[in-house]
Amino acid sequence: DFLSKSFPSFSIAVGTREYSDKDFAGKIVFVNFWFADCPPCMAEMEALNELFRRFEANKSFAMVSFTFEPPKKIILIKKKYHICYNIYSISQDACYRLNNNNAFPTSIIIGRNGLVSYIHSGDDLDQSEIKKYFETKLYPFIERALH
Repeated sequence: DFLSKSFPSFSIAVGTREYSDKDFAGKIVFVNFWFADCPPCMAEMEALNELFRRFEANKSFAMVSFTFEPPKKIILIKKKYHICYNIYSISQDACYRLNNNNAFPTSIIIGRNGLVSYIHSGDDLDQSEIKKYFETKLYPFIERALH
């Protein structure tokens, strides 16, 4: 029931800058939700980083990650997994509101029109299976959306 619906609006203050859903208008946006004590969340970190690297040069693509982890924990996770995309700390309630009460990890793709076009909650721990899923499902979906 979340597919083809508008992604919920959000606004996040990071230092002196404020980010909101308006910053991503007209783009294909890949959104990921995770937390540190979630083994499947951590298992897909490498694949998420590869996804970001694959599409980051495309100006019509954006990637954002939400977690309820505190900023210090985010810094540790970013270092450990060499993450180069933005991760925002929001409340646990906000995570559930934005991911439509799905489990963790959840990945959502928002179309240029602001509507949810893809949603997947992962639970795999096998990195080769995760990589295969990204290569056979997510990459083609994003590539089609960008063209």
